Amino acid sequence: METTTKFKQRGRYMKHNEDDITNAITNIKNKTMSFRKAALLYGIPIATLHDRIKHEEIKPRGAKPKLNKEEEGELVNWLMLSAEKGEPRTTSEIMKGARDVLALRNDPTTFFKNGLPTTRWVHRFKQRNPTITYRKPENLSKASANVSLNEVENQYNSFYEYLEKNNLLYLTELSDRWINLDEKSYLLSPTPKKVYAKKGAKNVYKVDHANSKESITVTHSFRADGAVLPSQVIFKSSFSRMGDVASACGEIGAFFLFAQSDSGWQNKDTFLNYIKRINDILKDSPRPIIITCDNHASHKNYELFKYCSENGIILWTLPPNTTHVCQMADVAMYRPANICWEKKVREYKVYNKIDKIDEVAFVKILFAVENETFLPQLIKKGFEVTGVFPFNVKSIHADRLLGTSKQQQQQTMHTIDENQNLLVIGDDEYFVEALDDAFIDFNNINKTAQAEIAPKPTIRDVLPYPKDYVKTGGRKYKVKNSGVMTAPEILEDYGKIKEEKLAKLREQEKKKKDREEKKALINEQILIKTNRKRIKNESPEEILQVVTPKRGRGRPKKDRV
Repeated sequence: METTTKFKQRGRYMKHNEDDITNAITNIKNKTMSFRKAALLYGIPIATLHDRIKHEEIKPRGAKPKLNKEEEGELVNWLMLSAEKGEPRTTSEIMKGARDVLALRNDPTTFFKNGLPTTRWVHRFKQRNPTITYRKPENLSKASANVSLNEVENQYNSFYEYLEKNNLLYLTELSDRWINLDEKSYLLSPTPKKVYAKKGAKNVYKVDHANSKESITVTHSFRADGAVLPSQVIFKSSFSRMGDVASACGEIGAFFLFAQSDSGWQNKDTFLNYIKRINDILKDSPRPIIITCDNHASHKNYELFKYCSENGIILWTLPPNTTHVCQMADVAMYRPANICWEKKVREYKVYNKIDKIDEVAFVKILFAVENETFLPQLIKKGFEVTGVFPFNVKSIHADRLLGTSKQQQQQTMHTIDENQNLLVIGDDEYFVEALDDAFIDFNNINKTAQAEIAPKPTIRDVLPYPKDYVKTGGRKYKVKNSGVMTAPEILEDYGKIKEEKLAKLREQEKKKKDREEKKALINEQILIKTNRKRIKNESPEEILQVVTPKRGRGRPKKDRV
């Protein structure tokens, strides 16, 4: 009978806290504790303490890494700086970076086997450097990437000075006076991130029963005390089923404000009418109130500012290109709303056995999403982390601002590192053999002077470090006209339209009946006049022949023999 050998998995080494090991060894060497007492106190085996005292330098387990600690540290710094500048690196770029770092040694024996490291090496590299992780990036425009913390602080400080100048600093302590407005586009056919399919399949398709980019714009309003104000749903002007949408809102108990525009987007008139509606809803609230919004073209016009100034509304447009750090709705509310929206749309399609959702289904799903995700504690936290309420610019996520101010750029333009003898000019580094007390005129330095300084290749020369962004011109938006109505107002309006149509139909029927009666009367008069002429001009026999009805096919019956 053959016996099979069973292989046991090698046990893992225990990872103890280095500080505990150091303290235990110190106490043992100072003879304040015995091995047993130190082992019990710090939870470290006695054998481990003996080994660490006997062998002060413990070699790490496994093969020696290709890159040493210094080189891996430079690689980690490159990855982190690239992520901070908005140019995060992929797995393939990490592999190429490691290859280029090893190429500086000019020693082929240290190179990777096939030129590039494997994905397993990348996995081990992440384990050795837990400060980096694998994340999905968010898209950020160039203009937003160029904004610096200095610019945001200046905007916040200017608004604070405005409040102080007008004796309105007490508003910074009243949460019910701060409102944030923001538009959001909801896709009617959101694409799921990942789905299940046959293993090994090259392509996995999802049939679009509707335009994958078709969406509806909604304006949401949040108050710093956690309240949610009525949202504004904007349809295209070609949409004609407003009555069905209003009826659906009445069925589910939703209170939305509706508007229509040619493009289905927000414009200056829809936004102004929405502000008027919000003002009517808050007519019993004390004034002034502060409404914060982004720098969209529809939020900046004379009529809007005039209306706000007349009704005790302070409209504060946040710094441009900073919605990812200053706009409360973008920072705290819309990510959970997006996740919930995709989930609710899929559930609605499956439950109702439909391929796509229409505008009526849209308001039902939107109502469910708002109830599930727009929570008071989340709203309050959003106002806090954006520095709006409590008013504190230091509360914003400064790490999300990738730009540098002009002062910082001037300070870092020309620097000398005395320890490494590096002359830094802009984004370039030059190795200097000796640094004397001689004066270096950085303003007059030219290409010839740079050539005299012998460049020495470093890891920073090999790895493509990101550069600062440059501001570009703004974008102009076209604006159109539209009004804003609630669901009950829409139903009332549709009722009036229906009554007008019925009245118009009744009037048309009456006119038709009058025309028929008039026509019959005219025909009767014509017949009477015709008969009178015949009686006057014809003989009695001819009159009897005309009046006597004909038989058969219109011919008189012949006399029988």
